[in-house]
Amino acid sequence: MPISNAKRLTIAAIASSIAISSLAQNTPTPAEPPRDLTVLILGDSLGLCGFSKRLDQKFRADPRVKSVFTYCTCGTNPLSWLKEKPYAHVQTHCGYWSVESRPDSHAIKELRDTYGTPSGHRPTSHAVPKLDDLLATIQPDILVMQTGSNLFGLFSGREKVKPDRDGPMLRKYLVPFVKKAITPPSKLRKIYWVAPPTSGRVSGEIQEFVFEQTQKDIGSVTDVIDSRQLIAISRRSHGRTCGHSPNQSRNSRPWPRRVQRPRRRR
Repeated sequence: MPISNAKRLTIAAIASSIAISSLAQNTPTPAEPPRDLTVLILGDSLGLCGFSKRLDQKFRADPRVKSVFTYCTCGTNPLSWLKEKPYAHVQTHCGYWSVESRPDSHAIKELRDTYGTPSGHRPTSHAVPKLDDLLATIQPDILVMQTGSNLFGLFSGREKVKPDRDGPMLRKYLVPFVKKAITPPSKLRKIYWVAPPTSGRVSGEIQEFVFEQTQKDIGSVTDVIDSRQLIAISRRSHGRTCGHSPNQSRNSRPWPRRVQRPRRRR
């Protein structure tokens, strides 16, 4: 179903124009804003399908951004990025992409290892970067965390929510990540949490619960973005990375454009 222009304009902001504007609201705007912001983007397999690449490009094009570091790892959840067990040494086996700014230069260092790039290629294993290390070495001002729908696997085989059980279960995957993200030596000034798009994998009741629980658990310290208004991922495309599913890649292309559109001021 096509997305109307009205819906595109009402989405919550996470792209550079919105993220940076939110940082600049309380500071005077000089004639030429300094290029001093560092951005960290983390994503999963849906990020590999074009979302993170376009978001990365958007930030790099902004004159106020000094550096951008983007990492996408297939099959991960928020805990995969932490050093705590059982994820301390977790690896991704179905796709990896990173693009890093080089010091004092506009050049980038890029590594892409995904299905079908080049044709017939199968990715090797890669260690999932750890948030602790990234915060300490990169010292980002802005963090964008894109979560696809791997957490829907927690609800496998059922259509109904059991709030008393599912709330604490989901919280265990969300809160530790955000707690780590805001604990020194973190210097983050803004966190954008891109929640899952509409999925054919689980019922609407479960999807609504996951978004509402995410908002409840971490909405006070992050800007939670509801991607359900923007894109749908079919049951058939689910569990396949871009190289396995051209459908998923095509469906994901409009997502970053819609996320990047400014929301209407209230």
